[in-house]
Amino acid sequence: MKMANINTLWAHVIVDELVRCGVRRVVISPGSRSTPLTMAFAAHPDIVDHSVIDERSAGFFALGLAMSLESPVVLVCTSGTAVANYFPAICEAFHSAMPLIVLSADRPAWLRDSGASQAMNQVRVFGEFVRWFHEVAQPDPSYLKLKYVRTTIDKAVMESTHGPVHLNVPFDKPLEPTPVDSNQPGGTGLLAEDSPEVQGLHNGLPWVSYAHKVGLPDIGSALDLLNHAARPVVLAGASLRGMHLRTEINTWADSLKVPVLAEATSQLRFAADRSSGVLAVDHWLNRIENRKSFKPDLIIQIGRAPINWPTQRWLAEQDCTVIFVGPGDPHHHANPEHLAGLHLVGDPADVLPLLRRSMAGWDGEWQKVVTNACAESGDLMAQDWGDRLVHQTLAEELPDGTGVFVSSSMPLRDIETSWRECADLRVFFNRGLNGIDGVLSTAFGVAASWPGRLVTVLGDVAFAHDIGALMTASREQINATVVVIDNQGGAIFDYLPVKTHDRETFEKHFTTAPTHDLKYLCRAYDLDYRLVENVAELRDALDPHLGVRVIHARTSRGSTERPQG
Repeated sequence: MKMANINTLWAHVIVDELVRCGVRRVVISPGSRSTPLTMAFAAHPDIVDHSVIDERSAGFFALGLAMSLESPVVLVCTSGTAVANYFPAICEAFHSAMPLIVLSADRPAWLRDSGASQAMNQVRVFGEFVRWFHEVAQPDPSYLKLKYVRTTIDKAVMESTHGPVHLNVPFDKPLEPTPVDSNQPGGTGLLAEDSPEVQGLHNGLPWVSYAHKVGLPDIGSALDLLNHAARPVVLAGASLRGMHLRTEINTWADSLKVPVLAEATSQLRFAADRSSGVLAVDHWLNRIENRKSFKPDLIIQIGRAPINWPTQRWLAEQDCTVIFVGPGDPHHHANPEHLAGLHLVGDPADVLPLLRRSMAGWDGEWQKVVTNACAESGDLMAQDWGDRLVHQTLAEELPDGTGVFVSSSMPLRDIETSWRECADLRVFFNRGLNGIDGVLSTAFGVAASWPGRLVTVLGDVAFAHDIGALMTASREQINATVVVIDNQGGAIFDYLPVKTHDRETFEKHFTTAPTHDLKYLCRAYDLDYRLVENVAELRDALDPHLGVRVIHARTSRGSTERPQG
């Protein structure tokens, strides 16, 4: 019955994962749009389902259950104003930190603002009175989407330990468990009923487990995984707080002989006391021809999700367990491929020292293999003037203590491929939403408080997008070097398929090459301007100075070609 159609299966997976997380009580109010959820809860043998007609009363009834049981209680309602009636109970639960999980059924998004019956905008209807809100994706017959559903439920239960959570769950018809041919819209496609995504993990555990009070008794499963791993690696992603991790990571990795594959923005690569086991992740992926023979059997991930595309693809291809170590808030849940099997919630500086594997029979040969493979592969050095040679020159010339602010888009990825042996640097970046909005303004804010020298690296479009920051630099007497890599537009869009469809539209709406002259723009704001068209001129322009110096590195679009792994 659970495979009758995608809505029925979707609801089954939601309920199954809730039960695996320890949920045992649900309060259901009647309605049509919530039929898939109601049927799934009613059919599960481990769920006690309560029926309360009035949603306002149902909210407080569930609140009382949560107080008594001291465990999460689920609320289910149909679409429309039904969910709004929970508001008083949700406010109470928020201020008393009671574990309520609201599953509000909804019509598909395309019926909003169309005059459809019982359709209203239910997104964030509780405002700031929930610990976490998420609109669940429209049901879709794919293994990745089913993993996404399970990890979303796991996170919802984890967040509910501190207060109410709201998941808005849209369903299209059929809402009942009416059989639909697997190849038809609303069918379950090629999904296999015996797959773990459909059935859940065979050991009965949630897809992602969370350890909150991290200590030796709490991370036994992580220690067990580490002690049984022959080829573990640490994947260190972007982190603005990574500076305080340098010593802990180096000491921990050296003592365990575990290789650390670090992105440039992890703050671990450009360190004077860098461990020999800290390697450039891009180097590992793009320079080792037979990297398929270097597959890890355990990945410990810290920091944000990978930025560069080869790392994203590589991580998605792995079939080993991934342990994520980091804060538990939504912005640090770096698991976009839904691969993490265990989340150790806490500061990596506190958690990692607890992961001390048994050294019996462990000689660190795996770390030597990885390190030697990277050392023997060599670097792909650029010879001709272009984007990569600009980056390589900066990496060679900047002295210890320099702060480097790297723009989103291509510069953030170029630093992975082109910055190798560098001085002891601090890397700053706007990673959050990965856009170019406010790059210069943010960089000048860093420069206003950074005790040393700040160098900003950005493209011509990002520079044009935040021209207003030049007035700020003048008024606030900022000292900074701004390196503008001018390749005549947004080079990152050259990697999109749309480039080949309509060249005129592509150049007008995607490339968007700026039309202003940097020299006259800098003159208007009384800023020092230097045009550089070779390495010697760039080196000369990097000399220390007061005020803001804009270094205009003019390259060509063809120089943006990069190895993609």
